[in-house]
Amino acid sequence: MSTRLPWHDPLWSQISSSLEQKRLAHAYLLQGPAGVGKANFASNLAQLLLCEQPSLEACGQCKSCHLFEVGTHPDYRQLVSEAGKSIGIDMMRDTSAFFSLTRQYGRYQIAVIFHAERMTMAAANALLKTLEEPPASALLLLISEQASLLPVTVRSRCQLLRFTVPAADVALSWLKSQGLESDQAQHNLGLTRGAPLRALALNKENDFESRRNTILEGARALYSGRKDPLDLAESLLKLGAKHALYILWQWKAEMVRSLATDQHCADTALAQQIGQRRLLKRMAGLSTAIRQLDSQLNEQLILEDIFISWV
Repeated sequence: MSTRLPWHDPLWSQISSSLEQKRLAHAYLLQGPAGVGKANFASNLAQLLLCEQPSLEACGQCKSCHLFEVGTHPDYRQLVSEAGKSIGIDMMRDTSAFFSLTRQYGRYQIAVIFHAERMTMAAANALLKTLEEPPASALLLLISEQASLLPVTVRSRCQLLRFTVPAADVALSWLKSQGLESDQAQHNLGLTRGAPLRALALNKENDFESRRNTILEGARALYSGRKDPLDLAESLLKLGAKHALYILWQWKAEMVRSLATDQHCADTALAQQIGQRRLLKRMAGLSTAIRQLDSQLNEQLILEDIFISWV
């Protein structure tokens, strides 16, 4: 059973109140940035609702909990797009068929749709039928980092659970409880824009600093004319496109701070050469590119466009 995350307490209070009043919605949209625990929340909520000992927390001991933990609960489904592909109508039809079955254990049949914004229009329309006429025992949990890409007709039929980056002191305290030193926790949070789960994941990558240096050295070589934009895109693709863009966004932010505070950093000379206005523009471009990576666009083309715009 996944441990609940401390910054989710207000959301759990909302769900607990709904359960106590027997007013749980038939569909929830879990919206927020990556690395703040939307999947963790969905998993805990699903297990809680499927538990044979109804309470405000799953018991972890009953047969339903055991089936859930090993991934074989017959009343639970997950829809995950493969390798960034769209969620098609066939997957949604399977979900509708799942809800037409008689539930075998607890009070609910639950389906979780990861990256819900990746649904095709046909899939969204198929889902809409379930949302408009949900079976009494059905619960849909849609998880999305870009909920604005979902059709309004789908969003309007889901109750919103908004996930945000936690306060820095809460995130730091949690990361230290996971074994990170204070300095490393702060460093990782800075690189991941405050997302605790991403910060923890970074610490588990033994070669993180080496990869970060590779990314930054490649970018410096681009600016000095020693590296071609297309070659750089190809090399960084192997390190993970989104990871590379996050590192480069943070690098640009460090240069902006250097100029704004008149404090020296490793790339102060380059920052002065580029200028604050262009640095801010390029940070905005990196933010847009990071969002585009979740929209079934070609990762290498996104990287190439970014690096071509820098030379």
